[in-house]
Amino acid sequence: MHRHRFVAALALGLFAFVQPASVGAQEKAIELSGELKIGLHKLNLEEGMAYEIEVKGKNFTPQVNLVGIPFLVNNVPFGKEQNTFRTLFFPTKTNEYVLTVLPGFSFNPPQGALEYKATVKGMKLVEVLKKQDKLSVNDPQYKNPMVIRKSPHKMYVLKMKAGQTYIIDMVRQGNSNLDPYLYIENAKLNVLASDDDGGGFPNARITFRAPEDGTYRIIASALSDASATGEFVLTVRSTKEQ
Repeated sequence: MHRHRFVAALALGLFAFVQPASVGAQEKAIELSGELKIGLHKLNLEEGMAYEIEVKGKNFTPQVNLVGIPFLVNNVPFGKEQNTFRTLFFPTKTNEYVLTVLPGFSFNPPQGALEYKATVKGMKLVEVLKKQDKLSVNDPQYKNPMVIRKSPHKMYVLKMKAGQTYIIDMVRQGNSNLDPYLYIENAKLNVLASDDDGGGFPNARITFRAPEDGTYRIIASALSDASATGEFVLTVRSTKEQ
């Protein structure tokens, strides 16, 4: 099992946070100063793996990033697991990455060194479904009371296990105008997740943690009728802890 634990923090640079200063009519600038502690950790991550990154802060909500990666989404539901950040990251190449931890926005930021525990858990991706298919105007329209958008679709049924994470990708092939759109429904036909460009424009990706054992329906559709024709590859991978 590739598991790295860190309980560390480094002092790094200056942070502009003081009480607001008044600015007179003739003043052009004000000076702000302060000190912030930032955690820095180097990680060797491998292409083809999924990494669950979790940071639990002590008396602060962590803001977590990987240097050079545009944005990491906190998958902890709003209002749940206070002071916790958790995300899944899929490296596109084997490389050394720098993980940064700092306080999220707060009117009362923590003073001194940050106290937190960061866990990075590597999980092998196992392919459980792969289909090369094509959408056309002759395919049935996707109709669900929970969804306003309607366009041609293909449906795939997959059994999932409770607590298991599934990465579902719908990737456009060739030079068609297809703009993939994905949905996941449970046995009651409730839409549990949907995505447009999560796999990088125009491809769709859903990262889904099954809430219970059962049969789920994957809906491969399109953003609109005008972008609903073309070939695609649907791939479903699941995570397996290493």
